[in-house]
Parts: sequence; C-alpha cells; structure tokens
Amino acid sequence: MRNKQILIRLSDAEHRQLAELCQQLELNQSEVIRHQLFNQKPSVHVELIQIQELRIIALQLKQILQRDDCLTPAERADHTTDLEALIEALKLIVRKLSQGVHLV
Repeated sequence: MRNKQILIRLSDAEHRQLAELCQQLELNQSEVIRHQLFNQKPSVHVELIQIQELRIIALQLKQILQRDDCLTPAERADHTTDLEALIEALKLIVRKLSQGVHLV
C-alpha cells in the first residue's frame, strides 16, 4: 500500500517537461516519477495489431507510389518526396514500437 508522500520543487521548465512526459506516456506524475526513481523504463502500451496496421499503411503508400494509375504525373511530382518521407517515418515508428512491445 502506498501511503507515503514526498514533496518536491521543480522549476517551470522541469514541470513542463514532466507534464509532457506524462502526456506522452499516458501516465500520471506519480507513476512517471516512481518509474524514474526506481530505474524502470516507463513504456507506452501498444498492441501488436496497432503495429501491424502501421505496417499495412506504409505498404499501401508504397504501392500507391509504384502504381501508374493512382497519381497523375503532376501529382506524382508534387507528392513523391512527401510520400517517401512518410513511408520512412512509418517504418521508423514501427521499428521503435516493435522494440518496446512485450508479449503477454
């Protein structure tokens, strides 16, 4: 049972940093501080199905780029670089998420 409290003081910048970390990890302040204090890495809970969905999106974008009938030449010229960057970003996200997934 957790019944002990600790009062700490933070600068405005530190407080903003903590709030951002809490939001990113979807944890409350106590959970984040406890994880940091005891050297436990807080992790975002991601289901394997979500990772698979991101993979599918990346593959579909790649297929769009490869098909001649999906984009006009003007659209292809305008969007190829953006779509390639998006595909690479999705690949990176999938890799990072895959490293942090723990099978239950």
